[in-house]
Amino acid sequence: SFFWNADTSALPPERPVRFPYIPCTSGVPMKVRSVCIPFVLVESPAGELVTLDLRRCDIAEISPEFAKAAKKPFRANADSAMKKRRKKRRRE
Repeated sequence: SFFWNADTSALPPERPVRFPYIPCTSGVPMKVRSVCIPFVLVESPAGELVTLDLRRCDIAEISPEFAKAAKKPFRANADSAMKKRRKKRRRE
């Protein structure tokens, strides 16, 4: 942190500089499939399985009503992509 913004008075040089980072994929509701602390296996709205490391992210519980409403547009996109893949396979 010594040369952080060229300001030596803000933090001592030995102290690390921390800043929050929010990934682009945050805000997408996912369904928990399995838990083995510190890992959580979740399913995205598109049906993909992803492993989250709780040491690196925050999770929160959402209401079933919100989950249903938020999942709808994602599911529609996933369904149309799946139909396109099936159609392409039939042509091959």
